[in-house]
Amino acid sequence: MSWLEIIELRSSEAKQPYLEELLRKMVLVVDNQNRNAHIRAYTRINVVTDTSIHIKHNSTPMDINGSLIGIRLASTLKEHGFVSHRIWAQLKQKPTGKKGKNETRRTDATEY
Repeated sequence: MSWLEIIELRSSEAKQPYLEELLRKMVLVVDNQNRNAHIRAYTRINVVTDTSIHIKHNSTPMDINGSLIGIRLASTLKEHGFVSHRIWAQLKQKPTGKKGKNETRRTDATEY
């Protein structure tokens, strides 16, 4: 099962150059150390103070509190601004029995 952690950070503009470098290093380290997760960092277009880190996990079971990596990243980033840490489960296709048609259902989504 795939699941996704999204860690959003809203920081001050003064911290941006430092934070961008910190995030690049964090992403590189985490991505190289974990084979069951892929991590990417994004900045919001036209709002440079908003950053989003996405950690896609290809493992079970899903932890509703987030992975150890996600919890550590969120904790580290809290000193730099407002942090939101959310856990998402992938929608699964459920066969309906009709040829060519599938029903989509949500397995779980939790916000912290």
